[in-house]
Amino acid sequence: ALLLVTVSLHTSASRWHSLTLELEEREDMHRTELATMQLKFKTKCGSVDKQIAALEKERDLARIKLREKTQELAAKKADTAQLTRAAKEATSRRAGVEAELADALETNKEKEAAVASAGDELEEMKQTSFEALKSCRVRTGV
Repeated sequence: ALLLVTVSLHTSASRWHSLTLELEEREDMHRTELATMQLKFKTKCGSVDKQIAALEKERDLARIKLREKTQELAAKKADTAQLTRAAKEATSRRAGVEAELADALETNKEKEAAVASAGDELEEMKQTSFEALKSCRVRTGV
């Protein structure tokens, strides 16, 4: 009976030892698998972090371009408004200049008419003077 107990104890100890070894092997295997998965996860997260950083950089660049375009459009709008004002002012000035020109042309016509009238009067005076001279010569006998 002691032999049976000793053999049973030895078998139990041997079984215990083999289960302990199997448990340690499984723990090692799981540890390795866990480390591999953690490494893959970190790598994948690092890759995702890089993608996120790249996308954020793209977004920031797009915002900057949008801001620049908005400022450019605002400047063009201001330029357009300024050009419109300048065109209105030029049109107004042109109307004023055209009115002045019309007045100057009218004044010129009046002066030309006055000059023509004065020329006619001068011709008449010449004729009258010539006739007076002629009549004086006839009276004086020259």
